[in-house]
Amino acid sequence: MPLDTHTVLRLETEQIEKAKKDISFFEPLYKKYYLQIYKFIYTRTGDEPIAKDITSIVFTKAIEKINTYISKGFPFSSWLYRIARNEIAGFYRAQKKEHITVISPREFNNLKEEVTDHQNKDLSEKLIALLNTLQRDEIELIELKYFEQRPFKEVAEIVGLSESNVRVKTHRIIQKLKKLS
Repeated sequence: MPLDTHTVLRLETEQIEKAKKDISFFEPLYKKYYLQIYKFIYTRTGDEPIAKDITSIVFTKAIEKINTYISKGFPFSSWLYRIARNEIAGFYRAQKKEHITVISPREFNNLKEEVTDHQNKDLSEKLIALLNTLQRDEIELIELKYFEQRPFKEVAEIVGLSESNVRVKTHRIIQKLKKLS
């Protein structure tokens, strides 16, 4: 029988507290979240070696700063995503490159279903062009909510905004895309 969310968070918090006292206890957290964080970074860089390098930096920083982590009722991964998000931004600033996003057809269809009125299903190319008109912070909300299927509460934790603010901003972005389509 699967564990409920509360139990999972409690067990994870216990693991984090152990890791704060003895870093060797960080390994299960690393194993649990490595692939998830790597995929998050890869979809934002499109480059395997760069994604591996940034993922390594994220976990190094997480180990170095584990004593500063305070559980706020979110999965530990939310904290790791915040670190990853900052490292990705730093990478693009340092390289003076444009942000990219690699999305699967399934992820793209999640967004397309939200934007279209079910009468206009031939919208793919236009939607890609519309996505290119969005600001970086708008794209990030779309990525987290529609491509990665994260709940608003977790998106809010990752981007450092209130849940209601994330809901409103995401709704406005979708309305903007609907209007332009």
